Amino acid sequence: MSSPIAIESGIPMPEKLGNQKSALRVAFEAMAPGQSVMISRATTLQTIYGTAKAAKIKVSTRQINCESRRIWRVS
Repeated sequence: MSSPIAIESGIPMPEKLGNQKSALRVAFEAMAPGQSVMISRATTLQTIYGTAKAAKIKVSTRQINCESRRIWRVS
């Protein structure tokens, strides 16, 4: 019986990327309290607050328009 998915051999597995930080986390860590960044509303609040928690900082967000959201570093 043949598989509808192509089965291949000899393809090398790439190295793990490790614990690379997202662009959002790098921005959060570079920000001082009171500074802000504008991002797309496509980024979910769960992602924003989860990233802030991982970076051990506090942020606050406001929707600017139907396409953008601003994030302020609070502490």
